[in-house]
Amino acid sequence: MSLPTPLPPTFDKAQLHGVLPSVDHDEAARMNFTASISAFVNSQLSPGVKLAYDKHVKSASPPLQSATDIRDAMLTHPFYQTWAALRRNNQEVAKQIALEIVARRMDDINARTADLNAGKNTLALDPSVVPPAYLTQVENHCAPGGYFATYGEDDVTVAAAYEVGLWPVGMGSLGPAAEGGGRAAVKWVRERFPHLKPKRILDLGAGCGSNTLPLAEGFPEAEVVAMDASAPLMRYGHARAQAMNYGSVRFVQATIESLDPTVHGTFDWVHTTMVWHETSAEALREGLRRIHAILTPGGVTTHFEQPNFTPETKLFDQFLRDWDAWYNNEPFWTKLHRMDMTEELVAAGFARDQVVDGSAPPLIPPGSYPAWSGLTSRHAHETTTVTKAAGPGSYNGRGWYVFGATK
Repeated sequence: MSLPTPLPPTFDKAQLHGVLPSVDHDEAARMNFTASISAFVNSQLSPGVKLAYDKHVKSASPPLQSATDIRDAMLTHPFYQTWAALRRNNQEVAKQIALEIVARRMDDINARTADLNAGKNTLALDPSVVPPAYLTQVENHCAPGGYFATYGEDDVTVAAAYEVGLWPVGMGSLGPAAEGGGRAAVKWVRERFPHLKPKRILDLGAGCGSNTLPLAEGFPEAEVVAMDASAPLMRYGHARAQAMNYGSVRFVQATIESLDPTVHGTFDWVHTTMVWHETSAEALREGLRRIHAILTPGGVTTHFEQPNFTPETKLFDQFLRDWDAWYNNEPFWTKLHRMDMTEELVAAGFARDQVVDGSAPPLIPPGSYPAWSGLTSRHAHETTTVTKAAGPGSYNGRGWYVFGATK
């Protein structure tokens, strides 16, 4: 007998390490319940939004001309209100649970982080870094404190809460160590650029480094650098890497706009995972120009994001995929969805015939989860979206659109 909603793997399957806190019974139950609600909303309720649109909105007169028109028309529909409210509320609850779990253990987590970081030359924090306004004016993903709040000297509360919160929000779909993106990136690059033997790799906008460490594992001869503007994320990510025996990975606090070959050296592979939807269009364009400048000749850059809209993307799909911009504190996604990344890479200096795109699902180690568990995604209902290169059906809501180029 199959369940109508796949049950996500339970939080006890998350990979613990030296700074990720273990949880008690009640905390785990809250995490598991929240993850299951997400799975239910996405797999069982999301089709009702399309049904409400088809029956009550699609035939509006005058005809709806844009995704914003559809949103304005759907705002008064009770089913859409229910679906959107459940998604938003569950996101807030998941983030609040994660923060509460960490706050109860804040002193211990900070002490362990400081101990793991002590005396290491692989962590480079820069107190002169001013976080860009596009990262500080909203609390991304409804996470209290965003990426930059601190509650004392050398505090890492928001960073630890970010990692804990990935589980109920992602419903385990990123793997036990939330590194499915990094593992997928290594596989994708090896398949498409078999000649690439990188000596230096940069994971830009690395967060707490969960997707950085697989890059080091996949290319053990390379120097790997994780870079992010957030001191708490870099401090926590470095301690996390030390605890997981990736002691050679460097963590550098810097903004995308400060990326400079004269300061940071050059790299053979520059990668991002779900970074650009949290930057402005101006920052994206500046970032791609700087990536072009920092790449070695023959070097590769790759980027994992949601697929952007194409001329074939239906207005309803545009409306549905813009939801996060309106209600999940991801305001730049609306603009990003409508950018042509081939044209952006060409404008940044890459040759058009060297641009590549495709799709990549998360790569989760076999046997990570029990057979009864199922994997879903907050974006699983976006099944009609395709990439330009991979063809119809290539994007199932659990993977990423990959774009990049060779210099």
